[in-house]
Amino acid sequence: MKIRMESLRNRKVARTGRSGRTGRTGSVGHEVAKCETFSREKYVFANTLRFGFAALVISAIFFLMLASSVLAENSKSTSGDKIRVERIDEQTTIKGLSLNGSDINAWAPLATLSAIRVCTIQHAGLPAWRIFGWIIGNEVYNVYQDPEELCPGAYPFTITEVHFILQVGTAVSIPIRVEIEAVDLSVDSTCPIPGEVIHSNLSGFINFPSANIYDVVVPLDSPVVVNGPYFLGLHFEDTVFIESGLELITDGFQVLCRNYNFYDTLVGFLDLGDDTAVRHEAYLSNHCCYNGPPDADTCANCFDFDGSLIFYSVGEPGGEPPEPEPSVAFIGPRDKDTLYSSMDFWIGEAAGSKIIDSAVFWYDGGSGWIRLGVDADKSTTVRKAIVNGPGAGYSYFWDFSSMPEGDYSLKAAFYDTLGREVADSINVYLEPTPPVPILTSHSYFDVFCSTTTVTYTNPDENASLVVYFRKPASLVHSKSLINVDQFAFGDANGNALDGNLAANGEFGDYYGGPAVGAIAIKYWFDQGFTQSMGGGTPMTITATAELLADFMLTRENLGTDDFRFIEGFRNELAIIGFSQLKLTYTRQPSYAELRNRIEEVGALAMIGIAGSPGRWLAVDGAKGRPTPEGILTITVSDPFDETTKDLLWDTLGDGSAQVLYENVWTDVEIIAFLLPSGWVVPGRTPIPSHPIPGSQLTLAFGPDGLTDDSLYFLTVELSDLTNLEGFHTQLFQNSCILLLGDYDGNKTTNVDDVLYLVNYFLGGPEPVGGAFRADLNCSDEFNTGDLVYYINWLFGAGPDPCQ
Repeated sequence: MKIRMESLRNRKVARTGRSGRTGRTGSVGHEVAKCETFSREKYVFANTLRFGFAALVISAIFFLMLASSVLAENSKSTSGDKIRVERIDEQTTIKGLSLNGSDINAWAPLATLSAIRVCTIQHAGLPAWRIFGWIIGNEVYNVYQDPEELCPGAYPFTITEVHFILQVGTAVSIPIRVEIEAVDLSVDSTCPIPGEVIHSNLSGFINFPSANIYDVVVPLDSPVVVNGPYFLGLHFEDTVFIESGLELITDGFQVLCRNYNFYDTLVGFLDLGDDTAVRHEAYLSNHCCYNGPPDADTCANCFDFDGSLIFYSVGEPGGEPPEPEPSVAFIGPRDKDTLYSSMDFWIGEAAGSKIIDSAVFWYDGGSGWIRLGVDADKSTTVRKAIVNGPGAGYSYFWDFSSMPEGDYSLKAAFYDTLGREVADSINVYLEPTPPVPILTSHSYFDVFCSTTTVTYTNPDENASLVVYFRKPASLVHSKSLINVDQFAFGDANGNALDGNLAANGEFGDYYGGPAVGAIAIKYWFDQGFTQSMGGGTPMTITATAELLADFMLTRENLGTDDFRFIEGFRNELAIIGFSQLKLTYTRQPSYAELRNRIEEVGALAMIGIAGSPGRWLAVDGAKGRPTPEGILTITVSDPFDETTKDLLWDTLGDGSAQVLYENVWTDVEIIAFLLPSGWVVPGRTPIPSHPIPGSQLTLAFGPDGLTDDSLYFLTVELSDLTNLEGFHTQLFQNSCILLLGDYDGNKTTNVDDVLYLVNYFLGGPEPVGGAFRADLNCSDEFNTGDLVYYINWLFGAGPDPCQ
């Protein structure tokens, strides 16, 4: 009887238990296949079957399948996300044991592979039998595949996806792994059995949404090239409960040496076409394909597998490249950009190739190409995805601060596993010593009362002009963004109101990126940039999100790749002919840059945060002052639950940033800013002080004209003789109304002030209002006695501070 297999890794040693085998290969007259020629214009890539069944016996054209797909989520690994199940029958149950053609709807052909020729390798005919009670789990089913029998001239053959026809009796999730195995003829040269594993797809789950017959479609993690026959293996990785009603489906043609079951290292590979072996198995386990209750007599005369398993594979014959030629897309920098000091050289692969081996980066200053470096890390961040892990994509950080200033060319190339090289280049201007002032005094949110001296370093030897501006800031800044529900998008079944859940084969779960993009575009539409949503008859929010999703390849990637988010956003604006809005980004996010850009400049920001899965969020604003620990608060519009929420922001010691999202501190990995081109910052007031630029810049920034207890941005703009410009923005608090005992400037007195004084004692910032305020007992010095003095006062056991 069938018992659970303890180890599949050792199955090579178990080649016994094939009782009754005659050595013949059996008839192949019933085998079906289809080799078709398709134009690239007919290429369709999403949500459709990729194959067609062909001739059965005497050239009888038989069914081709197409149905709505149900995406299966993978809770074990990355590759399992691609597994899907295709419904081929609308019945919820099938009565009786025998299936006939009327049980399964006719299948309509639709080619979806990119290759010119597509070959389906199926050595089975019409579904005829349901094999019940056989699958127990922790076992493998193997089916022989020979492309040459069905598509002459097939080798080398590139396997791209595999199919398994199965039935379930209820909604259930089944853990599987797919294997491609070599053919082993060492035991019997006339009877192939499965051999070494050539390829093993990472484990995944098949999520069956309801009772039905399904075609389970599993794209391989990477294409597998073979030069001869192979076995296709379906590995059920854990116990499968009988209550699930998981059944195998076979045709009506019994063939030796084609279909195997491996469940026990002692039994070895059980040939499902071997009458003696299967009869013995059926008798012991009482698994009989027979109408009526099984008994000893019927079991002795019936065979569980009176047919071949309908497992098959799809691929590209004749060595056709399985992937398109790579295409280089420059995300940053862009052609004709002016770059300051350093750069994040970031490129994306625009053609959809999944076989990139590495990216290489060069520069040319006029004397030939010089290689900068190589990035072979394939990882990339896909937010709200189960595929791909966190990663920076193909990029190279270049510090060119020691290079000569001038015009340069930058080149990037992709190399794929087929040996192809594709390169592209852009022209940029490098400024190693840019006119960007470097603040050497004060920190963000510094408090002053009397006039304070602000100092900067000027790194540009050609600096010619400096201008200062101030602008009021708000303790609570908000753009009043709309909230949208990402589950209102991603419809796949024609019912946009059913939640569009991934569990039902739809895409709402993955639409965070397009939803946030739609919020940003709608914001600028409301500011008068109506062309951003199509002009005279504006697009709806749904249409805007769906257009962004198309360009961001959100459905194909089950989430939004950071590269696709940036490039897709730019392409969406270009396709509607709108050039006023410009998208920039930083992958070194800081609170200061975020606050300066959204409030002082007026940009709309979108942040990408890490997590499992990661998310895109639209930044509505910021509020409050920092705590003594440096914790700040931002407000975001979150399309995942259609809410506006406050998130705590923390800057770590290495300069990276985190936000507290759903009670977990998670990294802020990228910030994208959307701003009209030629934007003039509103609300700035020039400060009438323009010292001649030198290596040091100073400004006496005082309270004249400022409102007490208010926040102000101070911006210094620097330009040089080549008309390059740079700036620095700082946020200050003007506060002369000081509460007795309030040393951190938050208008309260509590233990936080004690901690603030302790931090000052250890070298931290001085008390708000000046260092003299730390001398609480007026001893003309600050020491531990002042700390004790304050604690006594705070808890009502001592006199008031004298300062």
